[in-house]
Formats: sequence, structure tokens, C-alpha cells
Amino acid sequence: MTKINKDIIQTIAAALKIDLSPKQIAARAKLDNLSQAIGMHTIECLIRAR
Repeated sequence: MTKINKDIIQTIAAALKIDLSPKQIAARAKLDNLSQAIGMHTIECLIRAR
């Protein structure tokens, strides 16, 4: 399984015009890596966070 990294989360957040602090991005990356929750789940969470 691929791990979501900070760059991917930052890119998705930027594309969706979401302002996330580096701390939030790191926290999300860590949570996603722990749960191996990748792809659409992460995108859905970012969309909901908007």
C-alpha cells in the first residue's frame, strides 16, 4: 500500500483551495499513514474539511 505524504495532501488542499497549516498537514499525513487510508478517503476528508 502506498502512503499518503505531506506533499500529496498539500497539493490536494491547494487544488481545493483549503488552507491547512503545516501542523495540520503533518497530522493528516500521520493519521492516513497509520490507517493506510489512501486515495478517495483522504480527498473526501479534505473536501469535508472545507
